[in-house]
Amino acid sequence: MPEENYWYRRHLAVYEWITERCRGLEVVDLACGEGYGSDMLATTPAADLGVDPPDDATLEPLPDLAGVAFSRNLFSDELLAALAADCTKSATITDDTVVISHAYFQRRVIPLDIYIRNTHETAARAAVGDYGQAIKDMASSNIFPGDMLLKNFGVTRHGRVVFYDYDELCLLEECNFRRLPPSERYEDSMAAEPRFHVNPNDIFPEEFAHFLGLSGNLREEFEQHHADLYTTDYWRGVQAAIGSGVRLHIYPYQPEQRLQRTTNHDHELSTPG
Repeated sequence: MPEENYWYRRHLAVYEWITERCRGLEVVDLACGEGYGSDMLATTPAADLGVDPPDDATLEPLPDLAGVAFSRNLFSDELLAALAADCTKSATITDDTVVISHAYFQRRVIPLDIYIRNTHETAARAAVGDYGQAIKDMASSNIFPGDMLLKNFGVTRHGRVVFYDYDELCLLEECNFRRLPPSERYEDSMAAEPRFHVNPNDIFPEEFAHFLGLSGNLREEFEQHHADLYTTDYWRGVQAAIGSGVRLHIYPYQPEQRLQRTTNHDHELSTPG
């Protein structure tokens, strides 16, 4: 079977399984690609929106799934003519607005591996730190990204790092974080196959350092703030917190942009004595 047909059939089987479980729901199909899966999903839910990033974009879906209205003056005459000729079922053009009934939204970002190669060191260090925080934020939300390579993260125009490759996402609580079994022979470390049994959901955090793609000063920066990601204790601790119902807080802003709690009591009102 040709590789492209194999992946198409694999994705199709997943969409068939999901479609049966989406009846009556409002669905956002993240990383929908060409949209054939979104078309399948649209046959059963109350509403369906497919969104997909190109190689250098991440997602910013709008909340209104029933139709998105834009001001008509945002469209060139050539684009309006093309919409009127070819998109009559999905675009409604009035004197003031253009309403798109089935839309794909994206926010452009720079892939993290490209960004840290081309920017100055201060910005690269900040991005690497936010990269580790993005992984931790997902973990706090019971999400394990699966593929944590730099190329699967991007930097927004505001300098924040976001994850945009959803192919290997899974629930954190489904992962089994393990220590690498000790080896008594040097040859074991050079073997092509593991010397021990590995289950599909087994994850070895000690190996993260070898494939994240960081080196030199940027690796030092990452490990200064996020070396705990290399340990099973960190991941099991987050799993335990989630399992006990603890909701770990995720901050949407950088520390310097947050409102700070003051400890200065010089201006406290006193009770008249």
